[in-house]
Amino acid sequence: MSRPVRRAGAAVMADGGEVVWSVAEGLRGRRWRAITRRAGTITSSVLLEVGTDGRPARLEVATTAGLLTLHPETTGSLHGNAVTAEGVRHLVLGWSDEHELEVEPLAISAAVTARRLGRTVPVGEGTAVPVVTIDPDLVVGEGTRRYVRLDATTWRIERDDDTRTVAVDDHGLPVWRGSAKEPPSEAAGGGDWPLELDPGA
Repeated sequence: MSRPVRRAGAAVMADGGEVVWSVAEGLRGRRWRAITRRAGTITSSVLLEVGTDGRPARLEVATTAGLLTLHPETTGSLHGNAVTAEGVRHLVLGWSDEHELEVEPLAISAAVTARRLGRTVPVGEGTAVPVVTIDPDLVVGEGTRRYVRLDATTWRIERDDDTRTVAVDDHGLPVWRGSAKEPPSEAAGGGDWPLELDPGA
């Protein structure tokens, strides 16, 4: 039986922003946490809970625009709200077993999607994925992304306005690389570490 994945790290994203992240795996799945920073100022905070089936279970996002919460219901819909200076927007969106979430930092939500798709999509093939998108202004949208598996770890994400590349390791953790607009490269100025103390140390 493999040990639970509990890691933390920091990296520079493709757009030059910084991300600090952690993932803790337990009996109910994985809990991802991340903040993004630019010029030393925090621009977003994300909590993404994923069930043991690899499906998103809860999302919480805080940005300079406000606060957002989303969670799937058993009725086949995604419920939540966005709280901003203008008030509260109640959100109800379509949701299915094929839907995924897309939120910055993109590499984390994309890694969740790629880990699930990796069980069924062979290298060299791709599949369309319906997504619910959340941008930094907490604007929520719906769309479709095509995930193409380039090799064992790397995926191309084809979107309406651009194409991104994301890589995941054997544990389903993102390998931080640049977007397709620039040659992919290992992110500088970061690393990753165990989230817990080694009892044998």
